[in-house]
Amino acid sequence: MSQKSTGRPAPAEWIPNVSPLDVQAKPYLSVEEATILIGLSQWSIRHAIRKGELRAAKIGARVVIDKRDLTAFIEEKKQGVALGPWPSVAKRGAKAAKA
Repeated sequence: MSQKSTGRPAPAEWIPNVSPLDVQAKPYLSVEEATILIGLSQWSIRHAIRKGELRAAKIGARVVIDKRDLTAFIEEKKQGVALGPWPSVAKRGAKAAKA
């Protein structure tokens, strides 16, 4: 039986071949390496860069992220969550109080 091609690459073709040890040793990361390190999608990281939440530098066609800036981005998000309840929970609580 022959398999039909969907036109999409197999997962092994689009996941970069990056060793976690290589990522640990570098002071600057590509977007792809940052996704591997923190587990977010490339879209999420690029969106955070566009919104100004995550600092990055564009060198030629590549975008690089300082690992310290990535750590600061995560810490900032962590502090935001620790400040209070999840926004959706607070909204539900306010609606219940009005009823």
